[in-house]
Amino acid sequence: MKTRISHLYSANNQKYPTCISSKINCKWLAPLLVILFTISHSVLLANCTGEILGLRIIPNNGDGSEYVEVKDGDTFCSADFKNRIKITADVKGHHQSLVYKITGSTFRKNIENYVPYDSHQFSSNSGTYTVSAKLFSNNYGYGFLCDIETITFTIEDCTSSCTAQAATITGGPFSFCVDDGMEDFVSGIGVEGGAGANSAWVITDEELNILGLPPMPGVVNFDVAGFGTCLIWYLSYDDVQGAEVGLNAADLSGCYELSNPIEVVREDCASSCTAQAATITGGPFSFCVDDGMEDFVSGIGVEGGAGANSAWVITDEEL
Repeated sequence: MKTRISHLYSANNQKYPTCISSKINCKWLAPLLVILFTISHSVLLANCTGEILGLRIIPNNGDGSEYVEVKDGDTFCSADFKNRIKITADVKGHHQSLVYKITGSTFRKNIENYVPYDSHQFSSNSGTYTVSAKLFSNNYGYGFLCDIETITFTIEDCTSSCTAQAATITGGPFSFCVDDGMEDFVSGIGVEGGAGANSAWVITDEELNILGLPPMPGVVNFDVAGFGTCLIWYLSYDDVQGAEVGLNAADLSGCYELSNPIEVVREDCASSCTAQAATITGGPFSFCVDDGMEDFVSGIGVEGGAGANSAWVITDEEL
């Protein structure tokens, strides 16, 4: 009689036969295979005591530079590494191979079967790098995964210096009645001091949300901006990220400085206006001019009217 045999796979892809179907009673085979698998699994695990103690950077400076310990979240200056670098792992215990995968500002992947376990070299350019190191019990990354270490580190260009300096802007503050059909423009704003390769005007609300980046603040018609308070800023920068309408000025990054702000208050004057027209009495008046005699009006009176302030206005017939 024939017994059909399949296979039971272990964690390291080793396979063990198991009885699937037969015309004979093979119930004894399954417990035996479980025992054999358990023993084999335990033996393999016992031989997988490898542990990654840490990772280090090997500078290729040609000057005998010492290895540099690297931990998750570390930041280095590109000047620390004059050329190319590679990663090495400090390990202990029983192990036979290590698999590197380096991603981010580069991509490297290699398998090392001999200690020291070093990655392939890569350029030490500015950027962020993530290193994954996996330690295995067998060669070529086979067998059991004994340990894994994953870190991310950054290399920056520390030699660049920011020369941007904040300017001082003068003028204002301003207050307008909006939605009254009359255009509202600011004027008389000046800039003092400040330094940077570039500059820009920035209009925000009180929460620093960027509403506009006009060429000059005097071109903005605040009558159409709705009610509330705007802030006018002068941005000095060598380079800046995040200076876009819809973003927030508090989240700007790069080499930049913001000036002091100037307030522009946009009021709803229609809903709070208590002014009432007055009636003036007297006249009309008629004079002969250019006759050498002074001509003054008199006897003009004011009746009624209301408002916090008042003024006399003289116009021609065209108002």
